[in-house]
Amino acid sequence: MGDLDSVNPSLRATLNTICLPNQYYCNFSKAMARLKTMKLMPSIITGITGGAIDHILQNINIFLSTGSNFYTSAPPMVGYILEKSITHFSLPKSTKISLLGIPRAQITTKGLKWELSLDELSLPGKNSCFNRSLSGEMSIEVHGGVCLVKIYLEMVDDAGG
Repeated sequence: MGDLDSVNPSLRATLNTICLPNQYYCNFSKAMARLKTMKLMPSIITGITGGAIDHILQNINIFLSTGSNFYTSAPPMVGYILEKSITHFSLPKSTKISLLGIPRAQITTKGLKWELSLDELSLPGKNSCFNRSLSGEMSIEVHGGVCLVKIYLEMVDDAGG
């Protein structure tokens, strides 16, 4: 689905496609609008990190307004948008987790290696990337703003563990 201007014509001939030629919107925006029209939101989004940094940032920008969750495969992770609330997670010990204020959020955590207590996260600014869960239970309290939470689905063997 999209303008399909970068799809090889021979490949396109073998696929079921929806061509939306409007160049004023990116393909991800068109897909999200189509899902909303079909009353299929919120949805589980895959492929949000297409490779080019400008596309990734724009896709995250669009994702923030969808109320959906996303999954990526390289590395495998799930992403959530959290607003003012307390959210509890059950995670294996040492699960890698990143918290980003989009554009800003005030956060308190319990159960992370590097705890946050009423910390202000923002883009640009300070965020908590590659933090680790200490045990099976953890919580994130968003006091205000919007927080993008990324949880790695596979254990990452690195020096931060």
